[in-house]
Amino acid sequence: MTSTSRLRSTASSARNSAIVRYDTPDSRPTGSTSRHEASDPNDDHMSDDIIDRLTADCVKYLLIISHKKTVIKRADLLKTVAGKQSLPSRGQSDAIIKRVRSEMSRVFGLSLVECPDATNTYIVVNKLPADGLKHVMDGDSMPDSQHFMSALLTTVLALIFMSQQSCPEDLMWRFLKRIGFDVSSKTAIQLNDDLTTNTTLKKLLTEVWVRQMYVKYEKIAGSDPITHEFKWGFRAENEFNKLDVLKFVCNVFADGSQPEFWRTQYTAAIPANDDTAAEGSEVLID
Repeated sequence: MTSTSRLRSTASSARNSAIVRYDTPDSRPTGSTSRHEASDPNDDHMSDDIIDRLTADCVKYLLIISHKKTVIKRADLLKTVAGKQSLPSRGQSDAIIKRVRSEMSRVFGLSLVECPDATNTYIVVNKLPADGLKHVMDGDSMPDSQHFMSALLTTVLALIFMSQQSCPEDLMWRFLKRIGFDVSSKTAIQLNDDLTTNTTLKKLLTEVWVRQMYVKYEKIAGSDPITHEFKWGFRAENEFNKLDVLKFVCNVFADGSQPEFWRTQYTAAIPANDDTAAEGSEVLID
């Protein structure tokens, strides 16, 4: 069994075990209120037991759909888990979402992140496993479709990052062609654990990953004829560490150079309060 398969198997087992735990009638998420302390004295139309159940059901529902990389509206989430039960008040909804976030992070290492452009809209994000990126950096062969997709996505995000945060689409297509990808030919692409589809890499980048918020595909202002550029999407900003992506570039595309050699990119990759940025070249992938 490959390391990626073992990682996925372990994560799946842990998730299933935790879901079973959430199905236990007496279970209560960490940080839930007691019988004698309500989140809001005016929010008395729903019992603590029901709030606990809604919290647990929200966690289970988010775990089930997280691999689909969809955008989740708070109202839709609560309606789905409430069923015929009356919806919680605003104060109770806030408390439920707060507890859901805590449980997702504590038990599963996942984050429920609110989208910046839409209030009460969320995505579930997970940091790219360090060993998964290490296999790509070490040049290992792709053991399965999921690993291939991770490597391709990392490569696309790396090109955008090395192009100073925005990459014209013609540069993207030329670069992918140069490393062996025909962006116009249909191929079987595994979008998630349940769905494999025949589509083009071009459609994957401009539609699928745009919907999943890994990339932005935007018209370049004033371009004639109309052209577009790629930028990192909100999900990528939350799941990927820019310094790790820069190290990936150094190992795979830049003959093992040091991250500090790429002055502009290194400065953008390190934390704002880190003063260790070094002088160096501003060479870009072209």
